[in-house]
Amino acid sequence: MRLLRFAEVEASSRDCVFHYSRVTASIVACLVLGACAGLFYQSYSAHWKFGYYFAAVILLFVFLMRRFITARFRPSNWLVRMNDLGIFVQFRSYLNYHLPADDLTVVFIGYQEIRSARLIHERVQVPDTQGEILRSFAATSNWSWPGISMHSHERWTRS
Repeated sequence: MRLLRFAEVEASSRDCVFHYSRVTASIVACLVLGACAGLFYQSYSAHWKFGYYFAAVILLFVFLMRRFITARFRPSNWLVRMNDLGIFVQFRSYLNYHLPADDLTVVFIGYQEIRSARLIHERVQVPDTQGEILRSFAATSNWSWPGISMHSHERWTRS
């Protein structure tokens, strides 16, 4: 296991990369901007003054949230990158691209260091404060190597 800087990660076209969707960000931005255009048009044609205010608030929201959209198109938008040698896990959020690039933000785990990897199905029942039972049906992945064990998150549902 090695800690690396973002610039030290070897990237190739054969890598399997897990990242936040750029298509989703584009679709949401287009839908919101289309809704603003529709509000402006409806306000203009129906002489509805509140529509201008609603559209202006939505445009202000889009302007303030533009960083969330544009950050998805940066090269730092990935969580896990797998290649022939091992797994790169980036611990810095893609939204923190403005922080110093000299920080060690990626951990490389070689395949020879991973002792085992498997899918675990768990079922847990936990009472909440009102006495109702919360059930967790989770398909979790379990990775382990000497001294370290990782588990994915669980989903909780009410019974």
